[in-house]
Amino acid sequence: MRGARVDLLSNATETGSSVTWPGGRGSFVVAGTFNGATVSLQLLGPNGTTWITAGTYTTLTAEGIGNFDLPQGRIRAAVTGGSPSGLYAIAVTVDL
Repeated sequence: MRGARVDLLSNATETGSSVTWPGGRGSFVVAGTFNGATVSLQLLGPNGTTWITAGTYTTLTAEGIGNFDLPQGRIRAAVTGGSPSGLYAIAVTVDL
């Protein structure tokens, strides 16, 4: 499933809905106006209620890309702090 893409945020100002991640390596890409916000890639934990941050490379305070390797499950882009506007985030499968 090389190059599969899931949209996480589209012109957003707050945490997005969760989507299914097929599992494996990927890139988390975020663009937009952060205004002091942090955008983090999160995976729903095994208890079905706790969101776990995927790692330091996928916790962004400015536009950027972070690589990750996650099991299959539900993921989301979590937005905290600041006054963001027009945030866009995707996760794309990649072969690293």
